Amino acid sequence: EYDYEPVRRPWYTYALDNPDKIILTPPNLDVGGAGYVVSISYAVKSPFYPTMVVSMDVTMGFLYKLLIDSMPLCANSYVKCFIMNNRGYLVSHPGLMDPNSSGPIEQQHITHKESMIAIDMLNHKGFVTKRLCNNFYDKTIQRFYEFNTSLPNVLSNVVSGDHCVHYYIAAIPGTNAFIGLVNASCSVGAFCPCSMVDRLCLNCNRMEQTECECPCECSSELYECPNANISRFNQDIPLCGMKLENNNHKSHYFHNFAENLKSCFDFQCESYLTHSSCLGVLGCEWCQIDADGRTPLSSPFCTSQSTCFNGVLGAVTPYGEATIGHINRDALGSYSTIGPIAGCIVTISLVIAVAIYCYRQNVTTASCHNLYVDGPAETWHDPDVQMSHLQSDEMHDLSGQDKLLPAMEIEAPISPYRVVTGYRRAHTAGGSDHG
Repeated sequence: EYDYEPVRRPWYTYALDNPDKIILTPPNLDVGGAGYVVSISYAVKSPFYPTMVVSMDVTMGFLYKLLIDSMPLCANSYVKCFIMNNRGYLVSHPGLMDPNSSGPIEQQHITHKESMIAIDMLNHKGFVTKRLCNNFYDKTIQRFYEFNTSLPNVLSNVVSGDHCVHYYIAAIPGTNAFIGLVNASCSVGAFCPCSMVDRLCLNCNRMEQTECECPCECSSELYECPNANISRFNQDIPLCGMKLENNNHKSHYFHNFAENLKSCFDFQCESYLTHSSCLGVLGCEWCQIDADGRTPLSSPFCTSQSTCFNGVLGAVTPYGEATIGHINRDALGSYSTIGPIAGCIVTISLVIAVAIYCYRQNVTTASCHNLYVDGPAETWHDPDVQMSHLQSDEMHDLSGQDKLLPAMEIEAPISPYRVVTGYRRAHTAGGSDHG
């Protein structure tokens, strides 16, 4: 049975924590098969009935389309527009929509995608605060950011002067979100320290307000208790609250159940001919990258999400699908075939190279056998002996050895210490020859 608990979902808990505000939660994988969606929720409170939370889901592409339509400047290649919530997690960003970008889509923070801006925002007094909370569920101390949603003005770079990256950020009234615009004419190598394998903080012994770091966690065992009765957790660090439910492991089950349901409306993704018209349509994707994940398509087109998930043709979806069976074949007529042709050329070249190598090995081996003489010694200088007879089984080596060259008479070496037997020492008067 699907144990769905809405009171443990972020859209519900964030709405209760921020009354009278419209809550935008970061993208998460929809269990019904719609891909990555953004939840928009609002808590309704009244003294006459219990508190209720109203919520709706929109696709990540639909929200990004609204952003571009309201601010056409965001469509330029050197401008990036984004939306983040009051914890700094991105709700909409071009990097989340780009099929060439790597990394996950869920739980992407401003420190991950825009490190230079995050470093500069920490210098704005009263705008962002780094906080701690104690999570008793997994015995960790969580570090997170909290942005001031009561920001009255538009913020920009703290340091004045010429910068290759300029940004502007402002709070969206009545919500928990901020909208930002980045005018990037160059790439900056700034980064915030983050662990690449887990969420552990790189330095759990210190936390400075002006030092940029990704949201992380430390083991609660690193924090010592001053005495046995009063814990340091209860003194200084507040509780994190209810543990939020993660629905990723249940997406596959619920998606299989939703496949048997009839579609609410009939749509043909191939009928949308432009990127802007295809963007945000439920179940459709603008296909831009070939099946190899690198080669751009010469003619991008709009197709079903299961065929071209996140803009990559035939990509495996988080629901376990990977198919190209429903592609519009007319749109495929202009596909790039460079990859398959290059693969065939490389394969043929390898086959030819192996064949030439084997041929040369056989020729070299045969030549060596022809130079090898195997026969009786009396036939070595016989002009009537044919080469075919030299390796015949009828001819045997009488000496019991194989010969490569005729025998040569070599004189025995003369030792420098050989003494002539006729030598006699001359007698002298002194009786010695001094040597």
